[in-house]
Amino acid sequence: GARGWDASRPEHFHHLPNDTRTPFCKVGPQTGWLCPDDDCTPCDMYELPDFNTELQEVRTMQFKHLEELFHIGVTGLRVDAAIYHHVYELADMLNHLPWDLIYQEWWGEYPPQERTDYVGLYRDVAYRWHLVNRLSNKNATELPELLDLSGGVFGISADMAVYPFAYHDGRSRDADPEIATYKNGKAFHQQQKFFLAWPVGNSVLIWGGYGWRDLSHGPPGCDKSDGDHCTPKAVYGPDGQPQCSEAPTASPMPRDEARQRRWI
Repeated sequence: GARGWDASRPEHFHHLPNDTRTPFCKVGPQTGWLCPDDDCTPCDMYELPDFNTELQEVRTMQFKHLEELFHIGVTGLRVDAAIYHHVYELADMLNHLPWDLIYQEWWGEYPPQERTDYVGLYRDVAYRWHLVNRLSNKNATELPELLDLSGGVFGISADMAVYPFAYHDGRSRDADPEIATYKNGKAFHQQQKFFLAWPVGNSVLIWGGYGWRDLSHGPPGCDKSDGDHCTPKAVYGPDGQPQCSEAPTASPMPRDEARQRRWI
């Protein structure tokens, strides 16, 4: 810990009693995302040591990191794996600063009221799926169903939701009409416009990013073969103009265009 207060010690992580080097439990694809006693809060995820945020000392450390982010201009947060944290722990770390927006990674669970009151909004990916399914995948005779679109995950109302139109867990190597990515070309553009125009939802996220050939790719200039260090290509060229992909003219995009490593 360069600052002193950020020095982490083995006892700051969940571990077996009397054995600070052995995790209490593990969770990930290898466990089917199942945890002992249906409680994943003390488990290492993807083999990463899990901070014991039940300890006030650890929560204070995490708050100080958040405070640094806030003071350099960060005004919103996405809480990854939010369900793996107790509500009181998240509230204690998050609610000392006036964030503009906090939303939680969420899948399909019914939202507990205390989590709604004390943590933040919920990512609702089902809403996007309903939209894409009706615009691209169903028979045209079922298109009118789109006019009844009022939400996604059961129990999450529009005032509790953040609706993302694309996100890191929903990508495909090539164009796929069931998955909302830029690789679908003009169809994706049409879906984004409907997403913005439809009156349901107070908070929406429209995707902007970069093209990829492989799902492990980072931004342009950072490919798997680059080793541990790389320098992303600049978004703007020497002339000050953005170095972005051209607007698509077809659906889906031609495969060679869809796999270009450029900013979108």
